[in-house]
Amino acid sequence: MPRGGKRRGAGRPKGTRDPQTQQKALVEAEYRAYMLREKEALWRAQRERALGVYVLVVRTDAGYQRVTDPAEIERILMTPKRGQAHWLIEAQPPDVPLAKEINNRLMGVPTQLHEVGTSDGAPLAVRIVHQQVRE
Repeated sequence: MPRGGKRRGAGRPKGTRDPQTQQKALVEAEYRAYMLREKEALWRAQRERALGVYVLVVRTDAGYQRVTDPAEIERILMTPKRGQAHWLIEAQPPDVPLAKEINNRLMGVPTQLHEVGTSDGAPLAVRIVHQQVRE
C-alpha cells in the first residue's frame, strides 16, 4: 500500500466549507439581521453618546421631578413659570472621539497636509530623479 501523497476521493469535496466556517457564517448572518432590526436604537445611542446626555430636573410643590419626554422638556423650557425652577444637568459628557469617528465615516477622513522642512523652518530641497532602467 502506498504511503502519503495525493489519494483520489480523499478530503473535503471542492467548493464545500468547513463545518466551523459554516457555523460562523450562520452566527454572522443572525448578528447582521439583529443589528439591522435594531439599527435605529443603535444610531440613537451613538448620537446621544457623541453629543452627551442631559437630564432636566424640575422643582415643583411635590418636590424634584426628572423630565425625560422631549416634548415636555421643550414645553417647560419655552414657558417658564413663576416659582418653578428647573436645571439641565449633564449626566454624561459628549464623547468627542466618537463624534469624530462618526463624522469621518459619514464624510470621509479629511485630507491632511504635511509640510516638510528643516529644523529652522526653511523649505527642504528635494531632488527627484526619474530614470529608466534597462534590463
